[in-house]
Amino acid sequence: MNRQCALEDISDGRLYTENDMVKVDTGGCRDCAVTCCQGMDKTIILDPYDVHRLCLNLHCSFEQLLNGKIEINIVDGLMLPNIKMTQDTNCCSFLSKDNRCTIHQARPSVCRLFPLGRFWEDEEHFKYIVQKGQCHKSNLTKIKVKKWIEADNSDHYKNFLIDWHKYVCKMQKKIADIVSQPDFDSAAVKRCCMSTLQNFYMARYDSDEKFYQEFQNKIEEQFKK
Repeated sequence: MNRQCALEDISDGRLYTENDMVKVDTGGCRDCAVTCCQGMDKTIILDPYDVHRLCLNLHCSFEQLLNGKIEINIVDGLMLPNIKMTQDTNCCSFLSKDNRCTIHQARPSVCRLFPLGRFWEDEEHFKYIVQKGQCHKSNLTKIKVKKWIEADNSDHYKNFLIDWHKYVCKMQKKIADIVSQPDFDSAAVKRCCMSTLQNFYMARYDSDEKFYQEFQNKIEEQFKK
């Protein structure tokens, strides 16, 4: 999701690397009375690895997740899935009645990073930011970024993030170019969106171990087009 705002508006104004110390350790959110997982609207966007982990851990398909837990919306012109908020409480659909995360081991990348975020310097390089005013816990402690992000720290995962970001940027530009034409073809936009959903979300990956290679095969095929 492209944000049209200054870095200082959403963070402390600094960019961090994996070896930097940052004050973001929530201590497992102990003694925090605020429920963070609510009112997020459509901002928890899911990438293919997020959906793969959810399907694997919940033993379900992408289509089954769409039945109440996630939804599809337009993100800068491209159709992508996001976590759905409940109608009655406006909370994350994966939150339990006692406000605990029911998918903690398979929670999406956005949630795993929190209260960190990624800042893309260009299509292939990113650093981390500390999001301003997002975490309400008063006694956060310092921790090294690479320790905090844990599962996000493998080379395979980093390469996946870069390839996925490049692909999304490519598709968003392609759609923008189509829409900018005086007699643009809405069917062409739909084909771009459906191709993304079918190739990267609806198609099942054999296992966690094989995900990266299977994704790489898919992405290379798409970049050839």
